[in-house]
Amino acid sequence: MALFDVSFLRGLGFGLVQGTTIGEDFAFVISFASKANRIVSFGEPVYKYVLRSSSVSHKPSRDACLSILDSFDVIRANVGEASEEISNILEWLAILHVAFWGSKRIARNYCTDEDDKHKLFAWMHSRYPKWHSNFLS
Repeated sequence: MALFDVSFLRGLGFGLVQGTTIGEDFAFVISFASKANRIVSFGEPVYKYVLRSSSVSHKPSRDACLSILDSFDVIRANVGEASEEISNILEWLAILHVAFWGSKRIARNYCTDEDDKHKLFAWMHSRYPKWHSNFLS
């Protein structure tokens, strides 16, 4: 739903996130948007994801379920030191995509796999130790 001039983006040091199955487009857009001086919207959200029944995220492999962690690590590396406001927003996005959607995806596809759910929540605690008190939640 977006068009980008790849040579322009590469000139800025951006490229598509490679090696992840879930969250690769999200990681790119959030990383790119975090570097913008301003963002202009023409009545549409800056980033919107659509749930498609044919999407790989509906029946992912076990490893793919955990690839959202890699996508978020890319975002954190690309954003670097951030203001408190941006940090709170990134934490809130992690709550949604890692803790909620990630654990829901694992539960739906692999029932009660405690090891994988533990990996998701261990990642949350290590990257965002105060995530339970995020004021956006």
